[in-house]
Amino acid sequence: MLDTLSPTEPILLLALTDGLHSELPYDVKQWFSHKKDNRVLVPSPTEDQREAFFAPLINDIRRPPNQFSDGVKRKKRVLEELPVAPPLEPRKPTEAELALQAVNDHKTTTLLKYRLGPILTELKRKFKRFTKRASVNMIFTLL
Repeated sequence: MLDTLSPTEPILLLALTDGLHSELPYDVKQWFSHKKDNRVLVPSPTEDQREAFFAPLINDIRRPPNQFSDGVKRKKRVLEELPVAPPLEPRKPTEAELALQAVNDHKTTTLLKYRLGPILTELKRKFKRFTKRASVNMIFTLL
């Protein structure tokens, strides 16, 4: 698209490179004027120049917040002392929630009876002598 522009059109093309103009490809050189007045060479900053540029920023970073001056002088706010709030009462379940909980409890007990029934029957069969009432004679026989 740049190749279709005429030299008299009022368009500014600003480009930055990290190399010299002579090192650019021929096509890229054609986009710019051949006059050296249209080029600006910005040399890379030295280590000292970089330190001088960033020194104020680094000093601000290291400074604690209380050493910065406020733009507007203000009085410090005095907050009122509030009493400790009483604990909230537990939420009371509604009638519908209680009914639903009762139905769920009934389902859970039915499921437990169904699942534990065979296990309890097997335990009663294996340990039948422990299901009878203990008598004094029985205790001495076991010892």
